[in-house]
Amino acid sequence: MGFMNKLNNVLDNRKSNRDEKSEINQMKNDKTSEQKAIDEQLMAIGQYYWNKYANDGTYVPEDDVKGAFIDIETRVVRIKELEKQIEDRKVAGEAERQKINEETAAREEEMRLAKEEAARIKAEEREARRAAKELKKNNNE
Repeated sequence: MGFMNKLNNVLDNRKSNRDEKSEINQMKNDKTSEQKAIDEQLMAIGQYYWNKYANDGTYVPEDDVKGAFIDIETRVVRIKELEKQIEDRKVAGEAERQKINEETAAREEEMRLAKEEAARIKAEEREARRAAKELKKNNNE
C-alpha cells in the first residue's frame, strides 16, 4: 500500500467513525425526544384520572393503583400544610424584623439621650470650673 492509499484509508476511517458517532448521537437525541413525549402523554393521562378522582369523584381507581392515589392525596394535604407554614413563617419573620428594628431604634434613642446627658454634665462641669476660677480670681484681687 502506498503512502497516499494509507493516508486515504486513515482519513476514510476517521470520517466513517465521525459520521457513525454523529448519526448515533442524533438517534439518541431522537430517542430522548420520543421518551419525553411519552412521559408528557403519561403525565396527561395521569392528570386526567387524578382530576376525575380528586375533583368530581367519578373515578374510582382499581386496587392496584389506589395506593398511588391515596399517596398523592396525602401529599397534596402536606403541600397545603407547608404552604400555610411558609406563610406563617413569613408573617413571623416580618414581626421579628419589626421587633428588631424597634429595639434598635430604642437603643439608638437611649444612646442619644446618654450622649446628650454626658454632654450636659461635661458642660456643667466646665461651667463650674470656669465659675470657680472666676471666683478664685475675684477673691485674690
